[in-house]
Amino acid sequence: MSAGSLLAFLILNYIQDNLSWELGFGIPYIVMLVVLLLYLLGSPTYLFRLHRDAKNPFARIGRVFLNEAIPRRGCSEADAEQPRTNEGDIRDAKALLGLLPIWFTSLGFAVVFSQGTTLFTKQAQTMDREIFIDIKILAASLQSLSDIHAPTIGAGLFMSLLSMVIATLVEMRRLDVAAEWGMVDEAGATLPMSVWWLAPQYVLFGLANVFVIVGHQEFFYDQVPNDLKSIGLALYLSILGIGDFLSSFLIALLESITTRGGHGSWFDNNMNRAHVDYFYWLLAGISAIVMLAYAFVAKSYVYRERDSVCC
Repeated sequence: MSAGSLLAFLILNYIQDNLSWELGFGIPYIVMLVVLLLYLLGSPTYLFRLHRDAKNPFARIGRVFLNEAIPRRGCSEADAEQPRTNEGDIRDAKALLGLLPIWFTSLGFAVVFSQGTTLFTKQAQTMDREIFIDIKILAASLQSLSDIHAPTIGAGLFMSLLSMVIATLVEMRRLDVAAEWGMVDEAGATLPMSVWWLAPQYVLFGLANVFVIVGHQEFFYDQVPNDLKSIGLALYLSILGIGDFLSSFLIALLESITTRGGHGSWFDNNMNRAHVDYFYWLLAGISAIVMLAYAFVAKSYVYRERDSVCC
């Protein structure tokens, strides 16, 4: 996955910037189509074991929540016919509920994470990207600096906080350079400020990604019931997906608030008049709150003992 991301950052970005967006999107489409066909051709040969007596884990745990949501007032013949939940099902349901606080406290990191592919790139587009004579690095290719693939979620949250603080300071410096050179109203101009100023925030961003994502993978996989291990791996991806939506919602909300009364938007199309630094400060504050909330939740979390697996 990391190798694929690195190739996309270094090759597809060049194609999109210098050739065409259609080709840049068409290549991954063709690659995915070929991969899907290979998967479908090979799927009949896959070997897996079916447990005929195994119960559907979703039905088991869902029944626990259903029984709690619909209390029974009396014992009737219909109630007696309903399948009863055993202690193992109740224990598994409680284990899933216990994961929710960790899941919710991770959404703040996901909001910060989504900035690496959006606003960080917009910053880079306004800066001097020349790395050698007549050779310029693509703005989106800087994302390869963050593609470093350690666990310890708390350390990753701290690094994401530090990344946003550094990003804020760099953006403040970039705005100062635009003002000093009288280029505030020149939206498409390249500022006399090297793009490598963005390298520290990208590197910290990548390190935070390693610690948080790998930590989430190991934590959720270890703590979900044995029958739901695949769901454990999907939980951390759901954090990133919902985090992208929350980031978009937050930006839309701030756009609506900051433009009231004729004031300039924090996300003006002219990055030299925008105030992304204010947004970064806000994200740094959110990161600090999330880190404290995570510390409290992690300290109070009771780790679930691993189920014994019978061969």
